[in-house]
Amino acid sequence: MRRVAAPYKFHINKIVQTSRADNISFGKVVMISNITAVDRRRYLYPQIPIRLTLTAISSPSPPASIYILGKMCYNAGRKTPGRDNKMIRLASVGDAAELELLNAEFNGRGEATAESIRTSLLTNRHEVVVVADGESGRLAGFVCVQLKKSFCCEDFMPEITEVYVRPDYRRRGIARKMLTFAQEYCKKIYPLHSFELLTGSDNTAAKKLYSALGFEYDGEVHMAKHAE
Repeated sequence: MRRVAAPYKFHINKIVQTSRADNISFGKVVMISNITAVDRRRYLYPQIPIRLTLTAISSPSPPASIYILGKMCYNAGRKTPGRDNKMIRLASVGDAAELELLNAEFNGRGEATAESIRTSLLTNRHEVVVVADGESGRLAGFVCVQLKKSFCCEDFMPEITEVYVRPDYRRRGIARKMLTFAQEYCKKIYPLHSFELLTGSDNTAAKKLYSALGFEYDGEVHMAKHAE
């Protein structure tokens, strides 16, 4: 499977404490050049407020060291005129209402509500949700990865269960960026050797995308039975 280097950005939601804050402000996005050691369990779930020490390379010398609360984001690369440059990041509880709408568009109206999604983001330690920011505070799409673990195996087995991009954001490479982010993030956190996913046999566009990302047919036959 092809791997892409993934630098990260941090979107500052709140400044808690700072030594030099003259070049850092609420809502600004800065590139991470150094993060101090933090509790790995809390670093894994950015929707739970955590404290990091960050050195912003955009700051004057000496660089500012600050304690912040915010969202970890994927730096998809240098912005290029004429190309889509959406922010790819892990979902937070503030995305619950938009995720409810996206899920309804993708899977139809069901039991998933903003409140149940918010609860899942806070408590489900075996799911990674990645989103792409759109315009006007809306989300352009989302990806869900379920991390399965059996006592029979040492490693987690991540399954990509949902990939959805709103129609007006398609054909811009957003699904590819979200999937790349999800794979890179999961690999950094868990001992992983592979990913799996299911897609419809007639979903030509999806199969083309997955093949381009290094997925191959594994020869397994998947069966299902509806509970009575």
